[in-house]
Amino acid sequence: MKKIILACLTLPALLAACAAPSADSVSSAHITPRQCQDLAALKQGAAPTHALLTTEADVLLTAGYNSVTDGDVYPGALHHAQRRVADWYRKDCPV
Repeated sequence: MKKIILACLTLPALLAACAAPSADSVSSAHITPRQCQDLAALKQGAAPTHALLTTEADVLLTAGYNSVTDGDVYPGALHHAQRRVADWYRKDCPV
């Protein structure tokens, strides 16, 4: 019984780790024009809709943050991903 419980607890973390982007894909990532619009709306204080928050979560995941596997290094891992997204935003999103 303990093996089944342990497998159920670790499987989601393993699956999330497999879906995490590689370091190469993170370094070459860019923000799409739609993501620029959504992130700009959030920065300007727009109401946080499901679509806007989904965009923010997707960009953070692309930046290498995964709440399942990075839970033990929170908030450092989140802040690192946020800085990476801010860099992408400055480069990819017109002012």
